Amino acid sequence: MALAEMGVGKVPTASLLNSQPNWSYFMIWSEQLRGNNTNSEIQTAYFLPRVLNQGEVKLP
Repeated sequence: MALAEMGVGKVPTASLLNSQPNWSYFMIWSEQLRGNNTNSEIQTAYFLPRVLNQGEVKLP
């Protein structure tokens, strides 16, 4: 399951991601990312152990 094109405005928290183990990815709209989250919330979400960022996925 994926959270595609989220317009709700808040990045997922660790507790939310941990409660939903079947989520494969989330993608928040750029204007919602900066407009509704602090830099700390963004950094926390994108550095969670379950979150892979650009360059961290290696395909054979």
